Amino acid sequence: MKKITLITAFLTVLPLASFSQRLNLNAGTSFSKLDFNYEFSENLNGYNHFTVGSHISINYDYVEKSSFLLSSGIHYVQKGGQDEIPLVDMNGNYLGDITVYRHFNYVGANTFINYKLEKLFLEKLHPYVFAGPRVDILLSEKSNDQLKLDGVNDIMIGFNGGIGLRYDWNRINLGFRAQYFQNFHPMYRRKEGEFSFVDAINDYTFSTQLSVGYNF
Repeated sequence: MKKITLITAFLTVLPLASFSQRLNLNAGTSFSKLDFNYEFSENLNGYNHFTVGSHISINYDYVEKSSFLLSSGIHYVQKGGQDEIPLVDMNGNYLGDITVYRHFNYVGANTFINYKLEKLFLEKLHPYVFAGPRVDILLSEKSNDQLKLDGVNDIMIGFNGGIGLRYDWNRINLGFRAQYFQNFHPMYRRKEGEFSFVDAINDYTFSTQLSVGYNF
């Protein structure tokens, strides 16, 4: 696992040293939910309501050709999930629901291959699709429940894919992109001998961002 992490981090961060042709600042919203797999029930999934967070990234575009370009960068993303738990009194009378949540904050590095699609009716409007590896490092975790989890992974390895649209205006670029975060392993898996009702936790996250760039 450590060897895979080091190799992936090397592949995602190494291109940052390359000469950049375009610097992009991307900011937007992440939409995320969690899938808690409980030991006592295969059909019960917790924290599977979406939460809204932030997704901010800086990317360098380089090695640009007629049909594709490479892009590497760093990012900050918030993931998590929430659930509604009913409250009852000692007599079993329903009192209402409370919202429990669990949030995770990550920083990471990525490298994407961007494939340019046919230009639209405007000469300077460029649609594209992109995909590539991603490494995330856990910064912090926050929740309002009483569940203690000791095996949350500090490093996540995954793969992102999405679509984007860029408009060129002299040296300035404006754009929009949407992407999905696919992980190669769970955020949490119960260790052998650990007392926990949760076997594993997976997340499902996608984001939308507006971007502004500058051509060097």
